[in-house]
Amino acid sequence: MKKADLQEFLNKFYLGGVLTKDGPDWMAIPIQVESNVAKVATKSGDGSLLSIIDYNLPIPDGEFVIGNTKQLLSILNAFDSDVQVELKKVGQKYVNVLNISDENVSATVALADPSQVDDRGSLKSEPSLDVTFPLKKDFVDRFTKAKKALSDATMFAVIPDDMKNEIDFIVNHSPDNNVNTIKVIATGATITTEFEPLYFNVANAVAVFQENTEYREATVGFSAQGLMVVHFKGEDYEAKYYLKSYKRD
Repeated sequence: MKKADLQEFLNKFYLGGVLTKDGPDWMAIPIQVESNVAKVATKSGDGSLLSIIDYNLPIPDGEFVIGNTKQLLSILNAFDSDVQVELKKVGQKYVNVLNISDENVSATVALADPSQVDDRGSLKSEPSLDVTFPLKKDFVDRFTKAKKALSDATMFAVIPDDMKNEIDFIVNHSPDNNVNTIKVIATGATITTEFEPLYFNVANAVAVFQENTEYREATVGFSAQGLMVVHFKGEDYEAKYYLKSYKRD
């Protein structure tokens, strides 16, 4: 398989460290493979972000659990562009070894015990969305630049305007305080219900956008109950991310 495909799959749920940003790099992530489709559903350490991803990968059917995604990504850097992947059970009833090789390099990666998975990640029901808009790459670029410009900002606010069919994304929004803010406007929105500002983790949102730049189509939606849903469809994958809102201090 192409090493880049495996790296891309891993990065779509690792998200540059969002999963484990509030703790150690180790976190048991179960991967289920069915008919060359690798499936993962996992929550970030703080429970504010749920990632559900299906990615086409030529891996044998079954389940294996990655314990340290950061380390696995680092190991992959040692290989050429084409790699072979083999899953093994060594002295255990579950898959506990991942062998990676190319013509000149090989590596043995220790996998985690499925019993160490704290939360397999699930969604009770698909939320009803009150606001949606098609995600455009120029919006992603502007929003990412806004976060970089206000590097210390931890959140952004979402404010829909049904008169203009637009949504204001305001990085570092604080209506009660005189602070630096940057507003990025999302156009072409469908708004069925307006709501008071919802607040989300800006680093999480930027990470989701940055690890899904190759999509064919994508939408962003919001539930007035406090949920942001980002849905990507690409050539070889489909991914949904659910971000919980939080109350501003």
